[in-house]
Amino acid sequence: MINIRQGTNDDAYAAFYANSHMEGRYTAYIRGKRCGSVSDFMKEYSAAFQFPAYFGENWNAWDECACDLEWLVFSSIAIVIDDYDRMFSLTADPQDEKLHFEKCISRVHAYWTEEAKIPCEISIYSAHSGRTDVRDNAMN
Repeated sequence: MINIRQGTNDDAYAAFYANSHMEGRYTAYIRGKRCGSVSDFMKEYSAAFQFPAYFGENWNAWDECACDLEWLVFSSIAIVIDDYDRMFSLTADPQDEKLHFEKCISRVHAYWTEEAKIPCEISIYSAHSGRTDVRDNAMN
């Protein structure tokens, strides 16, 4: 499931902490305030998932690595993102970048849950959330 939730960084960290104690679960914490640009996001996400050195820091390379993760050992995945309001804030069109991100993260989620049959939960925390399901929004 992919959800955008209204909440604080403390709420996001509590979700990260709870998920990180589940046996076999790989839990990544993405700090939205460190993702002002697409390049910043690529660095933050690749660090959280320990992407290989050859990662090209573009959306196609991100999609490839995000759907691979063979270098990690897990039976389920949880991704917690805080400060979603601040993600892509340094780009020319932050809302357009967020929409693109939502489509990309939806594809990654679909890969893990539908193709690889590995549980994947994505929780996105925003101070001002008007939406509840990224996947539905990304598909429209």
